[in-house]
Amino acid sequence: MVISSSGKYHISIRIMHWLMAALIVGMIGIGWYMTGLAKDSPLRNDLVGLHKSFGSLILILFCFRVVLRIVTKIPKLPAGIPWAEQKLAHLGHVALYLFMLIVPLSGYAMSNMYGFSVNMFGIAMPKLFSADKNLAHTAHEAHEILPYIFLVLIFFHVAAVIKHRFFDKSGNDVLGRML
Repeated sequence: MVISSSGKYHISIRIMHWLMAALIVGMIGIGWYMTGLAKDSPLRNDLVGLHKSFGSLILILFCFRVVLRIVTKIPKLPAGIPWAEQKLAHLGHVALYLFMLIVPLSGYAMSNMYGFSVNMFGIAMPKLFSADKNLAHTAHEAHEILPYIFLVLIFFHVAAVIKHRFFDKSGNDVLGRML
C-alpha cells in the first residue's frame, strides 16, 4: 500500500483529485454552453466531439482513480470532526465517486444507443451499448439531469471544506490534506 507520511493524501491522489475536478467542472460548463447552440452550428459539433473525448478521458481516469484509492492509504479525518460529519463525509465521497462514473457513462450510453460512435481525440472507443432508441432517450434524460445533482454534491463538498477551514477549530482543517 502506498502511504504518505505527511498526513496528506498521496501526491498521486492529490493530482488526480484536482485534474478530475477541473475536467468535470469544465465538462459541465461545455455541456451547458453547447446545448444552447443551434443544432446545425459547426461550433456545437466541435464541442460535442470535445465533450465526448473529455468524457471518455474522465471514465478512464475514474478507473485509475479507483485503483489509486484502493492501493493508497487515506489519512484519517481529524479527531475533532464529529462522528455524524465523518459519516456524512464518507457518504458524500461515495456519492461523488458514483457520479464521476454515471454522468460520463450515461453520455457514452446515450451516444451508443442513438447509434453514434464515441471517439476520444480521434481514437475510436469500443461500442459498449447496443443501439436502442427508447433506452437512448432515457440515457439522454439522465445525462441532462445527473450533472445538476453532481453539482449539488460538489457544492456541498466544497462547502464542507470551507466550513472546516474557516468555521471549525483549526485542527479540523481538511483542505491542507489535498494541497
